[in-house]
Amino acid sequence: MEYKEVKSIDVPIELLLEADPSKDNILSYLQGAWCFVAVD
Repeated sequence: MEYKEVKSIDVPIELLLEADPSKDNILSYLQGAWCFVAVD
């Protein structure tokens, strides 16, 4: 498995809504976030 950095605009909002039900909250902290995906 490897980890790759992705742009925050490419992160699926539906997945983040599982952890935080507020889309406004997510958008506020996603803007400056570093996002990574695990690729098998």
